[in-house]
Amino acid sequence: KSTGFILFYHLEKQPTFIMALFRNYHIAAAAFIWVVSALYGIAFAVALFQNDGLIGKHGIHPVHAFLNHARRHGHGMQTLPSLLWFIDDSSYAGDRVDSARRAIEILGLSLSLISCTFRLQNAVIMGLLWLLYQSIVNVGQTF
Repeated sequence: KSTGFILFYHLEKQPTFIMALFRNYHIAAAAFIWVVSALYGIAFAVALFQNDGLIGKHGIHPVHAFLNHARRHGHGMQTLPSLLWFIDDSSYAGDRVDSARRAIEILGLSLSLISCTFRLQNAVIMGLLWLLYQSIVNVGQTF
């Protein structure tokens, strides 16, 4: 007997709900992507409420100081990928980076909520959520 026949024969002996899941894998895949999108939403909500005190302008470890220190030591987009590298904040004492960080968090939370509400989990939206999340995570320090 061929392997395909044995697999099919084995599945035919399983309970009905397992067969339904096997045949309708797209439901499980859609649920998984929805959960990932919801987890991004939770992560951005937590970042929005905690990052002002942690890596905000007047936080424990301000992100603008971290980026300036990383720049002086030869780090950049390749070692710490973040959209915040594109913000020139040399003469504004952290105002622009702090505003951009907050905008990234709000955009990520909004995009995640829209994605979950309207079931818009496609590669473009999930890629944007990943990019925004990496922009926050890679400039956050260990506490």
